[in-house]
Amino acid sequence: MIAETAPAALLGTRRSEEKMMSLRTSRTLAAAVVLAAATTGTALAVTPASAATAVCGSVCTSFYPLSYGTNDVLAVENPSGTSASTGQAVTIAAASSDNQGEDWVLEDEGTVADFYAAGLMSAEMNLHWSSDEVYEIDYAPDLTWTGLCLGTSSSGGSGAVSLQPCGETAATLWVADTADASGRALPLINGNNDNFAYPYSLTASSPGAQLSSSELVPSSTTTVNPDQEWGTIYGEL
Repeated sequence: MIAETAPAALLGTRRSEEKMMSLRTSRTLAAAVVLAAATTGTALAVTPASAATAVCGSVCTSFYPLSYGTNDVLAVENPSGTSASTGQAVTIAAASSDNQGEDWVLEDEGTVADFYAAGLMSAEMNLHWSSDEVYEIDYAPDLTWTGLCLGTSSSGGSGAVSLQPCGETAATLWVADTADASGRALPLINGNNDNFAYPYSLTASSPGAQLSSSELVPSSTTTVNPDQEWGTIYGEL
């Protein structure tokens, strides 16, 4: 489960409108800092390791594709201190305790069913992933809110992955696809996905190459491409 209170140590002010305020339910959008495994064992993986900078510490989460393991994690390309810009590319890079580009805060925003009920996700998304959790992955270099999140600029959920304004559309939301989990890592389907046979999911390439939201492709009859299976690490490297 996700912790329900935002850490007081976070720097800067996060305006409420940066959240998904159009979620018209009484459910509070949780600001999450710690993700535990679900009882089924198929939640985003909690790994007894570490990631991110010392300043971000245990508040931050890093993500790694199974194809590369924990040595290479989700990172903003060419980070510049605590500033960032819309459209800045996201890649995977060598895990480092002094790379601010690897500082992310994971937020649990509810389930696909919540977003469908609010008119923010499609009936098809609800049909396939109704009970799966929806996450926002906020970029917070040195624990500073930027108002930018991991996302795409596509209305259909596909394409290059970059920093996009948090809370404006479902393009910055990611669904934890528990049905296709590999151990305790799993695919992350973009909230704007419009491909229900092969949903557009977070996909790694080689380190330094921009990530994409691409069709979820099995690597065999029983498993998903390891470039599309994501595990998590918490704390400082």
